[in-house]
Amino acid sequence: MKPPSKDAISKALDILLESIGEQNGYSFPSSCTTPLSGIPLEELATYADALSSAKLHLADEADKLICQTQHRRNLAAPIHRLPEEIFKTILEMTETDVRDLLLWCQVGRLWHATIFNSPRLWTRMYSGLSPKMARWVLNLSKGLPLSLHWDAVDKRYGPIMDIAAQNSTRFKSMKLRGGLSKPLDIRRLLTSPTPALESLTAEVTRGWVAPAPEVVLSEGAPLKHLTLTNLTLTIDPHRLSSLITLFLDGSAIPASLGTLLQILSASAQLEQLTLLADTRVEDSEVPQPGPLVTLPRLGNLELDCITDDYCMALLASIYTPACSRIYVYDASGSQHVDSLDALVWKPGSVQAVALLGFNSSLEPRILGVPETVSMPQISTTISVARSATLVRVEEKDSVRSRHLHFGRSEPLKLLKRIGESLPHRPSLSISLPLSQHDSIGIRPLKLLKRIGESLRHRPSLSLSRPLSQHDSIDLGPWSSTLESLELSDYKASLSAMEQLSQCIATPYGTGVLATESWMCPNLRFITLHIPGDEEECAIYIAALRLLVRKRWSGEDGGLAPAIQPDRFEIISPRYRELQDVESEIQRVLPSFWLN
Repeated sequence: MKPPSKDAISKALDILLESIGEQNGYSFPSSCTTPLSGIPLEELATYADALSSAKLHLADEADKLICQTQHRRNLAAPIHRLPEEIFKTILEMTETDVRDLLLWCQVGRLWHATIFNSPRLWTRMYSGLSPKMARWVLNLSKGLPLSLHWDAVDKRYGPIMDIAAQNSTRFKSMKLRGGLSKPLDIRRLLTSPTPALESLTAEVTRGWVAPAPEVVLSEGAPLKHLTLTNLTLTIDPHRLSSLITLFLDGSAIPASLGTLLQILSASAQLEQLTLLADTRVEDSEVPQPGPLVTLPRLGNLELDCITDDYCMALLASIYTPACSRIYVYDASGSQHVDSLDALVWKPGSVQAVALLGFNSSLEPRILGVPETVSMPQISTTISVARSATLVRVEEKDSVRSRHLHFGRSEPLKLLKRIGESLPHRPSLSISLPLSQHDSIGIRPLKLLKRIGESLRHRPSLSLSRPLSQHDSIDLGPWSSTLESLELSDYKASLSAMEQLSQCIATPYGTGVLATESWMCPNLRFITLHIPGDEEECAIYIAALRLLVRKRWSGEDGGLAPAIQPDRFEIISPRYRELQDVESEIQRVLPSFWLN
């Protein structure tokens, strides 16, 4: 746009001067026709004042027009076309600090008006607020329930402690953190009236050397969510009747199992229970299982780093028929856990059945899953460590997840008990340091054989560690019910192919002669590895061809061909050079493929 010409400016100025002169009883000469030297001397001061006034008025009007123009232009921006209700919803979802809200108010008039007229944005109070900001929160929230975030480590909280305590009846949610030197700074807030409180998180930092004294929570409506860390809190059972989630960490876990069971018995609506890292010492009283507490709605159970006797005593005292997500990792060391193991995993135990994902009729339970979805198998893993042998029972899919991790000095005893509790056949994978002796004094593959002989159900075997030169794998103990075999060790793969091409004698019954059958006749899934070295690969391919010809082709006569597997996979670095072998075998075994 071109700037205005001098003539246009002079004409506009003359019009303005004329208007000023009429209002004040003066007649000013035209700035366009009369030179400044023609103005009488006594009138110059008045003329100068008139010009200054005209200049100010022009500047003011020009600024107003510029602002109006910019405002109209800004209204076309996307942020100003956003509906007010959607804008409020976005701000509410951000859970913004009060100080940030005050900064956002400076963006523009729309933001300022929306923020100050949205009470929900002012429902969060913090320990670091100044008394003035705290009063703003109380006033602008228009009586809505408040959430309190209180950190006693923040030295600025002192001036508003009285404000928070006096308005505790409005708190719907409280997150409190006790300081290192004054863990009871939060006691006043916990003991103040909280009739509207639904969610409570209270923590005393681990740096506090002495246990925090017990605190009694004030009376009020039932809680829905409770999280306690290193703080013992006495709560009226009425406030637990609607509890949905319970999280206890450190010394917040009652030393007496009976106290914990009383809390659970009052929490019939509980859906999630988490106990983390209890602080019981070795000479603590041995926990005794209490009367069975049924938690019909519990869907998520997590016991992490809990001493094994306390953990098993708790599992023996609760029944969780609807639990679909379980994580148990006990801390080994107790001398009394064996009797508790026997109690939890005794045949017919309803809780053992529930822990492993079955209902009382020993049928697999799938919550919220269509009947067409297949039932995944439970996976049992044994890991031999230096201090103890770890037994893990796992089940994972998109709906359910089960991780039961137990550290035991006698793993076979626990494993056998779990096996006797299983109403169906699990899968079993072994993770062993095969180049060393294990913690119970036998060679790893001897342990593998004993495991196979000790379980009623043993359908899946997975071996991922390389074999030492003195070790070999024996499929014999697993033959009757093995359904899945996965071996990543080359030596183990060659041995497996040789054994699977053999027949074994199978007892038919008492007083009846044994009959011949294929090794592992129920095998459905096979994954083996072949080395990349050319000479070694030739040996493995020869063993593979012999296995396919003897076991599945029926060319040798004699025993009828074995049932063909659903999948037979060979993994080899030379798979591209073995395409002819793949085509040859697929004519007999369509489910075979190289990778």
